[in-house]
Amino acid sequence: MHAPSGEDVVTRGEEGDEMFILLKGSLAVVVGDGPAGEEVVVRTLLSGASFGEPSVVGISRHRTATIRALEPCDLYRLSCEHLRAAFSTTPLVYADIREKVMRRLATARALARSTTKRSMSTRAARTRTG
Repeated sequence: MHAPSGEDVVTRGEEGDEMFILLKGSLAVVVGDGPAGEEVVVRTLLSGASFGEPSVVGISRHRTATIRALEPCDLYRLSCEHLRAAFSTTPLVYADIREKVMRRLATARALARSTTKRSMSTRAARTRTG
């Protein structure tokens, strides 16, 4: 699949049943957790990165972040059905992948919280000095 610059590949909160592998380009991982609810870019994904795994391994049906193309991107889309079929004969591998995705999601949530706190501190400092 192709995503032009500025397009949201997935949107936070929407239901999903597929994951993506970025073949070419770069993507912003965006959450709306700024002090006033504004969007905060918490990470940039480069070629070879994947996202959307919580949706395909049964952790969360809803997207946890918006993924936005920073430039024209080429992606490979992998559905839940395809992933399950690929690992149907190796359930331990599937369970290992699921565990890794859970750890990565916990780390991403912690990063988003710390980014939000830093953003709030910076804003408060500007308000006091401005």
